[in-house]
Amino acid sequence: MNQLQERKRSMYYVVEDFLATVPAATLATLPQFENNLVLFTDTVGLIRAESESQTTNRIGYRIVKDDLKLTMTREAIDVATRIRAYAINEGNTVLREEMNQRMSNLYKRADTVCADICWFIHGKGTELLADVDPYGVKQDMLDELSASITEYVAYIPKPRAGIVERKQATAEMQQLFANSDSILKTMDALMTMLQFTDPEVYKSYFSSRKIIRPGYRTLSLRGLVTDAEGLPIAKANVIIENANIYRKTTDVGGFEIKDLASGMYTVTINKPGFVEMRTVVAVTATQRSEINIVLSEVANKTAKVA
Repeated sequence: MNQLQERKRSMYYVVEDFLATVPAATLATLPQFENNLVLFTDTVGLIRAESESQTTNRIGYRIVKDDLKLTMTREAIDVATRIRAYAINEGNTVLREEMNQRMSNLYKRADTVCADICWFIHGKGTELLADVDPYGVKQDMLDELSASITEYVAYIPKPRAGIVERKQATAEMQQLFANSDSILKTMDALMTMLQFTDPEVYKSYFSSRKIIRPGYRTLSLRGLVTDAEGLPIAKANVIIENANIYRKTTDVGGFEIKDLASGMYTVTINKPGFVEMRTVVAVTATQRSEINIVLSEVANKTAKVA
């Protein structure tokens, strides 16, 4: 996935989480909304599964390939060490240097180069089998090395063979994102029906629909707390309940929360002399969300989100 898709995926998850908190009775007032929500949830589920599958496949291939290379290298070094001992005893300096291989150096070689060196060691063992037999180089040892090299070499082309599969998977992923966006557009249109009948759900929904804006890498939530006259309220308590975060507003009524994970957060604002305010805010990873809170004095008994 590219960066935009990752940002969209994060937004999809937040929308899912938020809609799971909305009463079914509220959603039932929106024609066909629940049907679209089912389609959206299913499509996002496919995106999630495909993302996990791609990650697992990449990691799985590397692990298998590294294991095969390690086995092949270890067996080749075992043979080379024994042949080198024979060369030293025989005074064969050329053969001694040819078999002067180190495990770490050989393993770090490029794939095909490493395999070629292992084949060379195998060839020398086969050529000198009768002479190196007393040093522990046996036919079954060479057969095992041959099998390990063959298996490793056969595995090397798999990334190239997988290019077509990855292109196909990329195209399928793009279609899933296009489908999700199309469904969301329909849901957006239906959700506008709640603008006046249920403004809190309306605002929270469209807050969850925000896509990450590059540049806000750590600041997750910024808020301003004022009274009914628009004057800032200093030293008001700001509590992010489901994140165990506590702040106080500044002298100009502001507050900032950094590094919140994606999700829905309940924000409570209170200060003696004012009616406590509680609202739900959607946060997308690495995106800044903003809220303006208006607190009414206790005598008014009301509070609202601006």
